[in-house]
Amino acid sequence: MNEQTFSDAGTALATLERTHPAYPAVAYLAALAPGGRGGVVGVLRRVAAYYGRTLGEVRWGELRYPDVLDVRRRMVEDGAAPATANLALAALRGVARESWRAGLLPREEYDRIRDVPRVRGSRLPAGRAATGGELAALAAAPARDPAVAGRRDAALVVRGKGNRERRVFLAAGALFTVLHVTLVLVVHFRENIANIVLGRPGNVGLAVAIAIVALLLVLGLYIWTSWYSLRHKRRVQIALDAIEAPFRSLALHHLASGQHYRASAISPYLWVNGAPPQGAESPEFSALAADGFRDWRLEVGGLVARPLSLSLAELRALPGQVQITKHVCVQGWSGVGKWQGVSVAEILARCEPLPEARYLKFTSYGLDQFTYGGKPRRPFYEVLDLLLATHPQTILAYELNDAPLPLAHGAPLRLRVETQLGYKMVKYLRAIELVAEYRTSGDGQGGSREDTMFYGRGAEI
Repeated sequence: MNEQTFSDAGTALATLERTHPAYPAVAYLAALAPGGRGGVVGVLRRVAAYYGRTLGEVRWGELRYPDVLDVRRRMVEDGAAPATANLALAALRGVARESWRAGLLPREEYDRIRDVPRVRGSRLPAGRAATGGELAALAAAPARDPAVAGRRDAALVVRGKGNRERRVFLAAGALFTVLHVTLVLVVHFRENIANIVLGRPGNVGLAVAIAIVALLLVLGLYIWTSWYSLRHKRRVQIALDAIEAPFRSLALHHLASGQHYRASAISPYLWVNGAPPQGAESPEFSALAADGFRDWRLEVGGLVARPLSLSLAELRALPGQVQITKHVCVQGWSGVGKWQGVSVAEILARCEPLPEARYLKFTSYGLDQFTYGGKPRRPFYEVLDLLLATHPQTILAYELNDAPLPLAHGAPLRLRVETQLGYKMVKYLRAIELVAEYRTSGDGQGGSREDTMFYGRGAEI
């Protein structure tokens, strides 16, 4: 088969048998817009060249998972741009899809090809990095434009990736604010201040007076609220929760997670907060960890008809589930992991909660990371209500990314609640207690972070 067949895939497909070795590639190309075929044909030609063949000589219907991995490795070793390598991988996934549809490829093999990870990396554009002065000039130029487009262009001057992007935009936003205020003060001040305060040209003295009074009021309110909230932390926490919690609960609390990320989305490194209990913090946990957690047991009690004491092996023997979900930290970072464990609903079905049980208290072997008011460190805990506990993706995880849960991530068992921020997901689990009222635990705020760091009890994402 000549290469023109691939360029004219739409025409060739009508006369090609589904069992033909080239059919999957031609079918995939035929589904693309004519203008987009050229780049895909180019990367498929490069793939063929790796094996000393032309595009028409490759038996595309026999493409398998090891072949795709080999192509990925070769492109990385050749120094191909990430965009080029990922275009090739996307094309091979498309070819594999058509092979599966034609009955040439088992579904399991197609799923494995779909999960081949993308090539990550970056390339700097040709030229040199802009200096700080040049960046400031770039931000200042659109800031002088009074139209909305000027503000937009100022915000688009600098770009980044992921968490770095958030930091860059925060810095760019601060720079823009300083520049904008400075320009208002030094460029056409009389016209600007009147238009800003009065909405029209007018009495400049009145506009300045109103602006000064307004700024003093804002500054005074800021100083007072900062002083009061630092002096009366618990009082402010309870008051804000009373105001905010009903709206948050109504809007978010009933929502269940339905995350199903693909394996290719799993983060190569999943960040960790905190450290495992060590030494005097929990000699018992240190001894259990040193012995591979053979004698570790999860105690389930409180307001239940049947208290449980489960070893790690017994938990693994229960019906399990796997979920690839995103972990979101209150600090602003996130990452995707593949978690395996047993649902909390399964545990509840076995321990049979009593009618008065309304909350689950999850207690760790670790202690509070922070304390206040001279109080001693107490066992770390968090509380969930029965609704959150029975969400379909609320599990007790004992594996991460197809391996036993690492110690840093909470071994031997940790809580996963996929609608909540990470601080609610207790690690190094020791016990689960069903209670009627969470206010009887700790300082009565629903968890260690709420007790000691004055977090809100709701942590919905």
